[in-house]
Amino acid sequence: MRSTTIALLGLALGPPATPAAAEPARCPPQPARTIPSTLMTDGFLDGHPDLRWRSLGLKYFDRGNLPKAFTRFRKAAEYGDKYSQLRVAIMYREGLGVARDPELAYVWMDLAAEREYHDFVLLRAAWWAELDEGQRQRAMERAKPVFAQYADAVAKPRLEQAMRERLGRITGSRVGHVHSGLQVEQKTGAAAGEIRTGADYYDPVYWQPELYWCLQDTYWKAPLRQQQIDVGAPETVNPGDGR
Repeated sequence: MRSTTIALLGLALGPPATPAAAEPARCPPQPARTIPSTLMTDGFLDGHPDLRWRSLGLKYFDRGNLPKAFTRFRKAAEYGDKYSQLRVAIMYREGLGVARDPELAYVWMDLAAEREYHDFVLLRAAWWAELDEGQRQRAMERAKPVFAQYADAVAKPRLEQAMRERLGRITGSRVGHVHSGLQVEQKTGAAAGEIRTGADYYDPVYWQPELYWCLQDTYWKAPLRQQQIDVGAPETVNPGDGR
């Protein structure tokens, strides 16, 4: 199986196969940041299945179980995870864990670029330029069922429902009214032993949908300097336990 490096900078722009997404709501200025690993408990991931399934996809990819990685990335994609949608696109393009399909690769790249993240848009343009006219026409038709299931218009409400259901299982769960004595301790991994408070765990930026989407947009919208995605075929090993 071949290995390629897909650079995310310096690509010429070209037309998308599907109409561009509507301009997202403007987010307040904030520094780009990731969610601390100490918050990634089962309870937190219950309310963030996008992160749960993405994490499992990465785990299986690193272990070389590409079919399982592919299905987990697709599951994360159902909850609007644009990075997982990008990974699905790359796996279709390279034939990693799924039959190689340049048309579906482009469709998923177009989907991943729906929010107009800079580097995603550049990849979409480069892949469009590689398709011939027949492939472009077929990609436009094949995009319809994919967007019907995975586009933000349907994927964002799924994640927002998961957030609401998780918060609804917590006594006095309204964000901003979490008991001050609540503490969350990381039990495993590099951050084992670190403690976060309830205010950290239930920070509105992670649980109020409009703030959560802004958190993602702030992280991904700017060009990633010297960023590249290395795609290859890791050695296949027994995956052990997992979803």
